[in-house]
Amino acid sequence: MTNLYRLTPIEGKGFGIVASTFIKKGTVILEEKAQMPFLDDGPDLEAIRAKSWMNWIKKILALYSKMKKSDQREYLELYNQFENNPKKDYSLWNQVLGTDQSSYENSFKEYLLMFIQKMEADKEKVEKNFKIVGIYFSNSVMKDGLKIKRSRFNHSCRANTFDDRDGKIWATSNIEPGQEITVNYAKPKVFFNMLSKGIRHFYLRFNFNVTNCFCDFCKEDTNDETVMGSKIDNLLGELEELGNDFSSTKEALFSLFPFSADSNYEELTTDCYTPEKGRKLVDLCKELYKLGKERKDQSTTLYSMLNLGYLVAELGILMVWKGPKKQMAEGFKNDCISFCKAIESFGKLLGKQLVKPEEWRKLHQDYDKHLEIFGVKLS
Repeated sequence: MTNLYRLTPIEGKGFGIVASTFIKKGTVILEEKAQMPFLDDGPDLEAIRAKSWMNWIKKILALYSKMKKSDQREYLELYNQFENNPKKDYSLWNQVLGTDQSSYENSFKEYLLMFIQKMEADKEKVEKNFKIVGIYFSNSVMKDGLKIKRSRFNHSCRANTFDDRDGKIWATSNIEPGQEITVNYAKPKVFFNMLSKGIRHFYLRFNFNVTNCFCDFCKEDTNDETVMGSKIDNLLGELEELGNDFSSTKEALFSLFPFSADSNYEELTTDCYTPEKGRKLVDLCKELYKLGKERKDQSTTLYSMLNLGYLVAELGILMVWKGPKKQMAEGFKNDCISFCKAIESFGKLLGKQLVKPEEWRKLHQDYDKHLEIFGVKLS
């Protein structure tokens, strides 16, 4: 596939990707664009509508037909959860929801086959179409679409790579020849690998069709049994709720950029997100970073926590510097500088290409200059 890695059988996982040679942290292992987009209008078992199911199936088959022949061949070799399923453990699913997940999967499989048979009479075409759709359903778990080469990488709750927004997979640690290269399927979940194992497994099953996680981290993880593990779960729940408000407010505010000179930034934000909530979110980031560092959590997670804290503090400055709460601006500014300094140090841990420490150094050395971009003057 490349000279950096190869596809190989892995015990308990079927197939996976291992390094063919030594891969230095900060190396781009793979850069790939999606061959098929993510379809967010999938069928619903609670409301069985033939038209909805058939339209979804047609879209997948049409996308497959537009792929290059070489991509089609590689696509048909991907994992299909409706074929050769090993015995699965549904105990956590039953415990949390009180339902039988095996019945759900069997029902989905039966309805899918039924609607494909309604659309096609030829038995061989039915089998092929069922396989094409099954592979899409099994591998389109990431919101940025189905990527054939990335689909070969197994999930780990503590992956040794980082998947960025540009479609690049970076090594976040040195990877030895023969060592498995893993990705995090649950990247959209806020700080997923800080959660306790039970919650991680439930989330993987519910959102990503991963019934059993066999990653090394899950085999070794005993945080479910600790007071700290439970505390971190609760703090992450608070952070996710506040983080959603922050994200929607930041997006709405920055859609108005560049701001007029007389803008009152706090008035431009919605009632659901206030400077006080920003203060709470910054403090949560600090506390979780401290706990994660104490527990020796993954460097990419700690780096991401600092990034979030920085962005929240930066928005805090913009919200308050001209309004009645301007006394809060200096505190947010000091937080921004502290976050910048901490993030800069991660260049040594994750690689300069990924972190870009020199940019963070410039920020904390003269943060007032950065604020001038937004027309902000605190002194």
